[in-house]
Amino acid sequence: MPDTNPSAVEPIDLKEVVRRIGMASGLFAYAAGSFSDIATLFEAIAAAAEKGTLANRLACVGMSICEDRDSDFTEYHEDFGAHFECYSAALPNHPFRRLHSAEDSSLGGA
Repeated sequence: MPDTNPSAVEPIDLKEVVRRIGMASGLFAYAAGSFSDIATLFEAIAAAAEKGTLANRLACVGMSICEDRDSDFTEYHEDFGAHFECYSAALPNHPFRRLHSAEDSSLGGA
């Protein structure tokens, strides 16, 4: 049985969480690209099939679904990417944070 004692639980590694958010952003971009590629296949099938045939109609449905998923995953990619940048900058010892702290110090603000 796992130890459920709160004092025995390891602390959350924020750098690892942020790294995984960045990975998710990349995977969402990859998924969006994959749906875009698959939509191209459906476009070719639709173009080759006579209008109104089952193959043409199914290809049109496939294109529509792929376009929706491409749009969704592109949005997820952008959202997670923005979170990654924001959270990365907030981590201690992150180059972005050191750069801005140095700038603030030189301006007398930090």
